Amino acid sequence: MSRQKEQRSYGIYTYEDGNTVRRLETAPDYHEEREKRKEERRLSEQKRRRRRAARRNRERALKMNAGYVAFYPYA
Repeated sequence: MSRQKEQRSYGIYTYEDGNTVRRLETAPDYHEEREKRKEERRLSEQKRRRRRAARRNRERALKMNAGYVAFYPYA
């Protein structure tokens, strides 16, 4: 004996009463989130290293040693 679907119309909406497959909620994938956080940490550490290197380079460029002062081209 087969079960028949019953459809009722409510204005513009149609409600289908019968055997339907429902979507299951999947559990969150913690592995992907962990990898994402790990990648973000790696990128932020890389950015921090670049900033430090740039700051050191600027400091070195501003230093005037005795050799530079001796051969400084006076304008």
